[in-house]
Amino acid sequence: EVSGPNYVTLESVFEVGNALGIKEDEVLDMLGFYHHLGVVVHFTDTEALRNIVVLNAQWLVSNISSIIHDKKYHRVKVSDLKKFGLIGDLQRMYSHAIVSRDLLEFFWSDVMQEVDFMIDFARRMLLLSDWAFSPGQEKRYVVPSLLQQSRTKRSSKLQRFYKAIKNVGGRKQPSRLDRLSPFETQENIYALVYVFDQILPLGVYERVLCLLVGMSSFHSGLSVAVPVLKPSWADIWFGSSRLHVELNHRTISFYVHEGDKNVEKYFQMLKSVLSKIESSVFKGKKIADLQFESVDFSSEYVAYSIDEARRRRVKPWFASAEIEARSDENEAAAVPDHIQFANNPLDLDNFMHQMGME
Repeated sequence: EVSGPNYVTLESVFEVGNALGIKEDEVLDMLGFYHHLGVVVHFTDTEALRNIVVLNAQWLVSNISSIIHDKKYHRVKVSDLKKFGLIGDLQRMYSHAIVSRDLLEFFWSDVMQEVDFMIDFARRMLLLSDWAFSPGQEKRYVVPSLLQQSRTKRSSKLQRFYKAIKNVGGRKQPSRLDRLSPFETQENIYALVYVFDQILPLGVYERVLCLLVGMSSFHSGLSVAVPVLKPSWADIWFGSSRLHVELNHRTISFYVHEGDKNVEKYFQMLKSVLSKIESSVFKGKKIADLQFESVDFSSEYVAYSIDEARRRRVKPWFASAEIEARSDENEAAAVPDHIQFANNPLDLDNFMHQMGME
């Protein structure tokens, strides 16, 4: 057990350094070094993060787990929630994984002065994302790890659609397949798939949703539809274009239909999202391969590796050399700066394990 304070302010660290004749830039270098070693937690991405130096990582775990938890084992005082008019907020949190600022302040009342720090920390670790789709001025956030609390376990249309295809060996069953298509069209369906070596690592699907919802929020002023987020699938809009996401035991698949004009952008974005997760969460270790799938209503289900898809110029991902060149050139810019990972994050698998979110 760690004795002493859970955190100190950066200003107090500067004061100690000044008393010892250490300059502020040297103090920041020292904090960066100790952060890299895991001795302290100190991010500099926002003002709220920069101002706090965490000495006890368990303090972070305890506070984050007051939000991300299994409701079967974490009891909340209903009388206190009623007093502050937050019963509806709690119900929304458990049913839709949407958390209000007021509810966060209730759960973090013991650290009320550091609520902005806790929000920025959770946002930075991709445990929550801003939810820009609520009417009015109330600030809300989506916490995808809470989706597992939802009672909705039924498979999506696309899962049943693919099962129907594979059950008939890829041959066409027009009346059944057309009804099960998740898109309001009978055009061909294409997918980019993250294929993981083993079972899907803990928390990856939820972090993918955080990034995609964050990017979708950029379009919220254009009357974009509200994302539909479920424990094993999601629909997320970018302007008028919809990306359908499916989770399986070792894959995450992203589906578009043939007429979608944003395929090139999706390709850039999804390559970049995987790259960010691998570099920031798994220290550069490759955790998944890219695969491309297509369902042609006049033929059978087909899957290609990324190398084979490039060589064959598989539509729509590699329809031309120009598309491929632009996608490689712009890949690094696909994820906006403010929702990128920090350079030296905590061990997220261990972090989530300590919170019991397995």
